[in-house]
Amino acid sequence: MTHHRPVLTGLALGLGLSVLALPAFAADLEEPARQDFPELAVDEAKPDWTVTVGGGALYAPAFLGSDKMKVLPVPYVAVNWRDTVLLDPKGLTVNALDTYGFRAGPVLRYSMGRDTKDDRKTLNGLGDLAPTLDAGGFIAYEPLPWLEAAVELRRSVLKLKDSRDKSLNRFGLNEKIKAAEGWTGDFTLGVKAPPLLDHRLMLGAAAKATWFDESYMRSVFGVSAAQSGRSGLKTFRPSGGIASVGISADATYLLTEKAAFTLTGSYDRLVGEAAKSPIVTGSRGSKNQYSVGAFVTYRFGG
Repeated sequence: MTHHRPVLTGLALGLGLSVLALPAFAADLEEPARQDFPELAVDEAKPDWTVTVGGGALYAPAFLGSDKMKVLPVPYVAVNWRDTVLLDPKGLTVNALDTYGFRAGPVLRYSMGRDTKDDRKTLNGLGDLAPTLDAGGFIAYEPLPWLEAAVELRRSVLKLKDSRDKSLNRFGLNEKIKAAEGWTGDFTLGVKAPPLLDHRLMLGAAAKATWFDESYMRSVFGVSAAQSGRSGLKTFRPSGGIASVGISADATYLLTEKAAFTLTGSYDRLVGEAAKSPIVTGSRGSKNQYSVGAFVTYRFGG
């Protein structure tokens, strides 16, 4: 049976410009395998639907490149239909292809954007970035039960906020809020350990890299001539490329067959053009982006 991993280590980056990672739940958090609980195994058909609910908190950078940390309450709701369609905090994933260790299909993701209020000193004059809906696709290959490599590419397709940018009012401007536009990509290589402690403890880890095209890189890390005049930062027109590399890890303990407690951690290092941005260099930001989190979930069905 294939178990989709709700990769919460990507959520913080997936939630876009607010943080880099909401670490991944172990493989069976969404739907623990029956063999993990042999004493509970019964002859019954697996239900088409499972719903997992819960919540927790994430301690992470205020925005991508920030050196300021904040606590984010994170509600968790995931709906799984036949291990084919998954709706979770990252967005929608469809396993349209699932055969011989390969999975592939379309995805929809939510990107939170960036708010000047999170760090007025650094972001003053740059303007807010609106949340967006990003669409794309993924392909993953699992050559071994404990190893999976995946690539996901997305493009922002819909700006979810179209109001005036209040952060620019002090400069006498009445402009609409802008959004990060362009292509982004995530590349991950994940591993998981065999279940421990009577099949109740699951451990996972991943190495990852994130890529931005030129348009997206300039939206997030660039400084235009107008922004430079307002903020005092040097003009910066980055090209596209790898924006960050990092690692993540998670530990999930199954309290019961349906309830789980998860601890997560992630570290990402901004590299290339992203690391050269005036938003990041000096005392304004940081190339080192890390997050830690804790979550409790309960699964209905299955």
